Amino acid sequence: VLNKSLPKNTVHMSRALIAENRDLKILPYLLAGAILLAASIVAQITRAQTANLGQGLEVSPPSQELTAKPGEKIEVISSIRNRSDKTVTIQARIEDFVASGDEGQVALTEKGPWAVSSWTTLSDTEFTLKPNEVQEVTATVAIPATGAAGGRYGSFVYTVAGSSSAGSAALSQEIASLFLIEIDGPREEKLAIANLSAPSFLEFGPVPFTLLYNNAGNV
Repeated sequence: VLNKSLPKNTVHMSRALIAENRDLKILPYLLAGAILLAASIVAQITRAQTANLGQGLEVSPPSQELTAKPGEKIEVISSIRNRSDKTVTIQARIEDFVASGDEGQVALTEKGPWAVSSWTTLSDTEFTLKPNEVQEVTATVAIPATGAAGGRYGSFVYTVAGSSSAGSAALSQEIASLFLIEIDGPREEKLAIANLSAPSFLEFGPVPFTLLYNNAGNV
């Protein structure tokens, strides 16, 4: 039996070629990983810039309660601060809101059953805020002489539009300041239990009950 072996220099060259071939196969994966990492960093920077702009807006007060009489004019005051490091243009409007869900959420609406927006005018509807600048906005509410008793619910809604550029979408951010007006007159306070539920079977107590209330009044 003949025992043939390759020269040592031939073995070293083969190993070098194998290592080089392996490196060439790995290179595309490294490039793809680098591209994905760069895209992720750009996306994170974009999200951070957008978040900073949105988090930089601050309203005061978040909500307020007022009382009024039929036929009276009242003023509701809200202020907005630009806490970001950019100058922004703000648009202000009044919207009505209603209760939403089972946990005290609110939903803005153009015309709700307890609307106040049609009675309201704003002192400023568009303005520019420099970094850390505060703007006070006054809403004048003209209460009708009749048919207005009970609760009425409105909101200052501030919108800032982000600038758009090539390859990016225009962004907008809104923040709201709620106000609740209780108007003198016939009041109907009507609270009813809409649902009562409990587990069908429990081995041990205490027994948890869930109550769902419905406000069917006008305050």
